Amino acid sequence: MAETFKTITKKYGVRIIVVLLSMLFLCTFISRKEGFHMDEILAFQLANAEYNPWIVPTQPVGRLAKFMDEHIDGEGLSETISNISFILKDTLSNRGGSILANYKADVYESPVWISKEMFQAYVQCDSGDDFNLLSVYFNVKDDNHPPLHFMLLHIITSLFKGEISVWHGCIINLAAMAGTLWLLGLIGDIIFKNKKNSVSLMSLYGFSMAIVATTIWIRMYALLTLWTVWGLYLHLHKYKKVEQDSFLRVNSQNGKSKWIGSLGLLIVTVLSFWTQYFGLFFILPLAFVTVVLLEKEKRLQELWAYIRTMATAAVIGVCIYPFAIGDVFFSSRGTEALSQWQNGLTEYIGRLVAFGKILADNVAGGVVPFILVMAIPIILAMVMKLGKKGKENYRFNGTPFMLCGIPTIIYFLLAAKMSPYFVDRYIMAIFPMMALLIMLLWDQVGAWIEKEKIASLLTVGVLMLCVVCQYIQLQDGHAYLYKGYETQLQTAKEYAQYPLVCLYDGYGFYENVMEMEQYEQTMLVKASELASMNEERIQVARSGYVALIKYPGDEAGKAQLAQVMDVFGGSSAKLIYKGGAFGDVIYLVTP
Repeated sequence: MAETFKTITKKYGVRIIVVLLSMLFLCTFISRKEGFHMDEILAFQLANAEYNPWIVPTQPVGRLAKFMDEHIDGEGLSETISNISFILKDTLSNRGGSILANYKADVYESPVWISKEMFQAYVQCDSGDDFNLLSVYFNVKDDNHPPLHFMLLHIITSLFKGEISVWHGCIINLAAMAGTLWLLGLIGDIIFKNKKNSVSLMSLYGFSMAIVATTIWIRMYALLTLWTVWGLYLHLHKYKKVEQDSFLRVNSQNGKSKWIGSLGLLIVTVLSFWTQYFGLFFILPLAFVTVVLLEKEKRLQELWAYIRTMATAAVIGVCIYPFAIGDVFFSSRGTEALSQWQNGLTEYIGRLVAFGKILADNVAGGVVPFILVMAIPIILAMVMKLGKKGKENYRFNGTPFMLCGIPTIIYFLLAAKMSPYFVDRYIMAIFPMMALLIMLLWDQVGAWIEKEKIASLLTVGVLMLCVVCQYIQLQDGHAYLYKGYETQLQTAKEYAQYPLVCLYDGYGFYENVMEMEQYEQTMLVKASELASMNEERIQVARSGYVALIKYPGDEAGKAQLAQVMDVFGGSSAKLIYKGGAFGDVIYLVTP
């Protein structure tokens, strides 16, 4: 055992230190995260609101949640099973006249007061709804994402009942990033000529803006990054080991090929599909390149085994989560993404520039350093190839570039075209791929120079340039930290004895759900709905209330406050908070 530990330490000690230091680096950012984007709060709700995927001010309890409570959930398992059996028999017998077909939720003409306990139930777990993965499955079928990340988030929050924390979401991301870093090192071992560059690659990504954003953004993109890098590793690993262990372990019996297949590749492909559909932007081009390479080298047994593996993964993925088809082709977000193909070339060029800047900032610390670290080795390669010495020493292994570069480029082009917003999360999965391509270029330069010390110095220089540029950008923190929200949340705790009236547009109130867990009751209302407030709606606020105005300008905020006071009453208003992470304005209104 001692000898094994010594061997592992000697072989992987530096890499273990890099991973641990990167995790410590990331924890410093997680500990400074104060608030949540509305999509992050929505992640907790999809994970934890029992059969109730949306907060609807005119329908606080969803149809399925109410039905499950009244007709399915029993005091014990036997009663629940009996209820399910009865509903199934009733539905099969009566169909359109069944209880299920005619069941209606409580829907109100105007918004109603929602208690703090209900907001807590939306995003937290307790002993009554913990470890209910079936609820998560049904919640996300009404969303545009597959369920894996939300299920993991539900399991984590089920272990820590009665609360949610940034750590609950970020612990999943930390684990995914640790795995991603380790896999990058293994990929470097396969494709780099100078194996020391594997550690440089891990460092380039492990201390970048890219890994910070991916870790502190509580959604499914860290997991998607892990599956993407893992999928590439499995392809490269199998491809290299063909002499000892065929690409997908195809054996021959009685002259016929027997497919054992790559269980790991199948599992990772399915997990990617269950995490985020953008994973297809990488795995499909990677599969195409692999098929081309195998066919070109006449490795037909392995080719058919590979095709069967990927086809099996597709069947399993769709069979277990068939709602994916509707999400991609028929949902509002899916049709919105597909409709981007109707836009012109000029619009697409603008998108490419916007996402190109996002990519450069996160991977290299800016457009200028990104251009330098990418262009210099390419120019050097051209010079060496044209020179006399270059003709002798110039060697270029295109296979790693094809397996990594082509899928990465296609992913970027598709994401830039089809993403609904110009934000980094849609290309997070290829951040480590771009770091890999940068190091692969410089590793090739080192091979051409044929002087290891000079090559190592050049690589370290590239690494330091990128890290320093990103460090400068991170001095003011990161947008996903939502600095200032802690003070806003503390304000809610100080005035928790009052009801809250929140005037919002769109779905902006999701950003403030943590506050709404503090106030006794909350009214979520749009300006257009103020006129529909009757005595029953406003009487709760008669003794004073807190008014939260979302996204106002200075003058607009005062006008909106006046509208709220005209309806809910109040003779004076005191400003108790302004600005913060979301630019909100909060007043205490007294009778």
